[in-house]
Amino acid sequence: MEDCEGLSGLLTAPINPDGTPAFPGQLTLSGRMVITVQPDGAPEPINLRSRVNPILAGSVPEWPPFNMTLNLTSGPVPYFDERQIDDPTASPVLTVTANKVTLGPGPSLFQSTSPEIVRAVIVDTFGLPWRGGPVGGTKLTWEDNAIGLTECPIGGFNVYRNPTPGILDGWTLLAFVPATQTSLIDPLSDGTSPVEYSIIHTTRFNFDYQYEGAVGVPVVFQPVCDINVDGVVNRRDIDAIFMARGTFATPGDPRDVDGDRLITVNDARICTLLRCTRPLCAP
Repeated sequence: MEDCEGLSGLLTAPINPDGTPAFPGQLTLSGRMVITVQPDGAPEPINLRSRVNPILAGSVPEWPPFNMTLNLTSGPVPYFDERQIDDPTASPVLTVTANKVTLGPGPSLFQSTSPEIVRAVIVDTFGLPWRGGPVGGTKLTWEDNAIGLTECPIGGFNVYRNPTPGILDGWTLLAFVPATQTSLIDPLSDGTSPVEYSIIHTTRFNFDYQYEGAVGVPVVFQPVCDINVDGVVNRRDIDAIFMARGTFATPGDPRDVDGDRLITVNDARICTLLRCTRPLCAP
């Protein structure tokens, strides 16, 4: 069963003198749902929708409501083939008379952990750290912090990119990466413009439905070598890299050109040889 719009409703409970709810209380939720079924012999599944919102209710012993049970209180609820949902003459495919949902025993670890991007480096067309010539893209590497910690098996990772950092409409899915892989090359990024990335682990249920985990903090990768972000690479940028040599870099640091998480003379050398806007890195 897929919750399409999100269940919502009211929690009613007596009020303590300090204004907090006094449990037990009563929780009532409703929302449009979809039931996906695949009859024996059918080539593909079909989605069934109801014309009314089912109502689920239950007693809340405390908050958070771990282990509480919600039961359908508005049954029976007829469900129709979604292709006929607006046909007043259509007959229901099935009718739900009872539905029992029991919440988990504790917080969802799947929804409270997220992969961490640990490295980003410009690579050549062979996937090796860029040292000149054509750029193959930006290689992202991440750690799966949910290993062994979740109630759901990790099926893979959704890698999202945003070429307009800070603007929500810019996010698009770059790729789905299987769980056995923790790196990906973004062929659209050559290190000359800022790009924002976010990686979310996913699991899959029946009928290949995908469910995403927690959304981590997005990481913005600034153009490499342009330390003061003035649109050019010159001696000021090279000096800034040189002055920071020996310090550790976080993912996306434009001073860490070779992506080894350490700012070194090699980073300044690469920028001097390959990224300066004008000859001799003149201002």
